[in-house]
Amino acid sequence: LLLITKDKVSKQLKEIIRETETADAEVQFAIIAHNRFYIQDKVYFQQGFYKKVHKDQNRIYTSGHHPAIHWQNTWDPDFHENMIDIKYSFDNIKNFVDTAILSAKEPLVTSSKQLRKCFIYMLQVHILYHLDYVPNSKNINTLLQLVRYAGKTTEEFEQLVQNIKPILFDDEVDKNKVRKKNIRLEGQMLQNLQAFFRIINLSQAEAE
Repeated sequence: LLLITKDKVSKQLKEIIRETETADAEVQFAIIAHNRFYIQDKVYFQQGFYKKVHKDQNRIYTSGHHPAIHWQNTWDPDFHENMIDIKYSFDNIKNFVDTAILSAKEPLVTSSKQLRKCFIYMLQVHILYHLDYVPNSKNINTLLQLVRYAGKTTEEFEQLVQNIKPILFDDEVDKNKVRKKNIRLEGQMLQNLQAFFRIINLSQAEAE
């Protein structure tokens, strides 16, 4: 669900989005909210995503205030230009995933915060590559919903999400309370974690 607001996204709206993100319900969806000026600023590189979602037939509500988005006749979904909007360090996170996680020999000991950063970064990059959109959200559930929206999930992916759920959603209710604690991963859990990161790893795509 894309919300286009007149002004900056308010604290009240952010709280509603947070409650939706953390809701434990069978039917889940992602809410992303931007004002028109934010979208207009990103159109040249991310028009493919916004224009597809913004179609009239997709609109379910309008307040009547509906300023136009000025679409580009030509646009450039440059992956590396869009990467600038991803906040985490590419070298640090990607290197940690490749060397510490995917190449790990049992056991793997890491901090909960470091692992959370890896989940967020790798999912954000995966979404960017397939949707030409850089999500601002760091909520794991929202990022997973966007991965599903991209249509790139498989039964194996969904099963791995369930298998690593205890570490994937650790302290997800309030990211401000994420504790820096050590996690020891071994056996099937480590193998599931490695399989998950292999699926969303875009090393080959980046090389292209």
